[in-house]
Amino acid sequence: MDLLLDPGFLYPDLVAAAEAMVAGILSPKDGCVQARKVLGGEIRDTSIGRARIIGPEAGALRVLAELQAYANAHDQRAAGRWAAFALMVEAQLGCGDLDPEAAPLGLAGALKPFDACVRATGAQCPPGGVKFALQAVDSLLDSSACTDPALRARLNLARTRFAACA
Repeated sequence: MDLLLDPGFLYPDLVAAAEAMVAGILSPKDGCVQARKVLGGEIRDTSIGRARIIGPEAGALRVLAELQAYANAHDQRAAGRWAAFALMVEAQLGCGDLDPEAAPLGLAGALKPFDACVRATGAQCPPGGVKFALQAVDSLLDSSACTDPALRARLNLARTRFAACA
């Protein structure tokens, strides 16, 4: 499949997505679909056939910086921070949507915020953040690059700890 750059690519507003997820207007799964578009683009019918369309890197960086600022504006007890966390993980995994060979890069990028979160919280979250934390873990486990048994065991342990917070 061809990969095309659209200078006018409309990036999703992940801050609005996080707020809609917290409000129950947008499901975590639908929010994650939006987040994957930031680095993974989207499939469109074009004049040359179906192609994956991506936007300029500066736009992706802006969206991710806005999401990070939103997360930083909330403490660990706020569901909004956890929704932003899930979207950040998902956006990084979107890199693997560009090419199956990029999946390990997406997983590595997604593990950075995930590992930092687990170190900071001990895989504990407020009850309002559980569904978002579980979405992040499940997406990591679902990654085609997540094949290392030790990593899978570590993710499953974190999943168990997050789930116990409900």
